[in-house]
Order: sequence, then C-alpha cells, then structure tokens
Amino acid sequence: MLIPLLAYVEKSNKISIYTYYFLLLFITQTAFPYLFHLFGDKIIFIYKLEIGYIIYIFAGYIIHCHKFYFFSKLIIFLFGIIAFFIHLFGTQILTLKYNKIIKLHKGYLNLPCIIYSCALFLFIKEYNYLLFAIVNKKFINKIGSLTIGPFFIHNVVIESINKFSIIKNLINFNLLFHSFIIFSICIYLSLIIKKIPILKILIP
Repeated sequence: MLIPLLAYVEKSNKISIYTYYFLLLFITQTAFPYLFHLFGDKIIFIYKLEIGYIIYIFAGYIIHCHKFYFFSKLIIFLFGIIAFFIHLFGTQILTLKYNKIIKLHKGYLNLPCIIYSCALFLFIKEYNYLLFAIVNKKFINKIGSLTIGPFFIHNVVIESINKFSIIKNLINFNLLFHSFIIFSICIYLSLIIKKIPILKILIP
C-alpha cells in the first residue's frame, strides 16, 4: 500500500528521504530490538511498526543509486558474511541446544538478516555478470517471474509442513537447507498454479 505513495516522491528528494526512513527503520525496528533481545529481554522494546519490512525497498533503492568504492564494498561484504554466519549457525546452534527454533538471530527484520541482505543486494548490483556466468540467464528470468508466488504461499507451505512432525523435524533441524527446501516447494507450486486457468490470476 505504501509503494504507490513512495513513487510520488520527487526524484531529486528520493535519496535523502529514503535514507532517512531507512535509518529510522534500521535503528528502531532492527538494531535496538536485536540488541535488547541479545541481553535477554531485560529491556522491553515497544516501538514496533507493522511497516518495518519496507526497509528492504529503501535499502534496494539506496544501493542501486549509490556508487560504492572498493574499500567500502569490501567492508560491506565482510560484515555481510559475518552476519550471514551469525544468522545461520547462531540459529542452528541455539535450535539444537534448546530443541526448538530460537529466533534470537533469525527473522526478516533481524539485524544479521538486514546486513547480509544489503550485502547481497550490493553484490548482485556490482557483480551480476558472475551470477549469469554460473547460472543460465533464462533460468534466472524464469525463477524471477515466479517469485511473487512464494511471497504469497510460503506461510501456507510452512504451516502444512508443521502438521507432519517427521517432516517438520527433518527440515527445521537442517536449517542450512530449510529456506531452499521451502522456496523450491513454493516455486514448484507457483509453476503449477500458473498453469491452471482459474487459479493463475492469484499468482501475477
């Protein structure tokens, strides 16, 4: 709902306005909550916005428009790699320790996720030719045309898997492949849905 409103921002003002909102959301919806949870929820953070996910739009636009030099790219990639391992293995270790999914380092608005996502955005912007050299461009475009499907149906897939304890435990405790498995299932279902005349209108 906010995207059309954001589109009306004058182009000359977009970078400054988007940067302001990115920093506001990053501090209030990502950094502070993560740090508070890191210290055991001793401080309750109540400033929560339901529009927090739009931070990715601001991040993508800023990265797209900004010129990054070698040293700054190196720093961003380094922090991105560190954040990725914290997100992945931090969650894996805590999950195995407590025998349930621990979301301290996990979540779309979590600090590690935001940092490594921004690093990934930058990598794709600067070095997309490497991606096309490894993976067929037609395959990437085909997957790209289906990605709105997983956005709509991934929660349904996750909840369906959770009803089968054996599958749930197998996927949840192999978190390295968790996202790939869920995404692959959603892509396959999206492909099927788009071939059904009545249902294909649900997946743009």
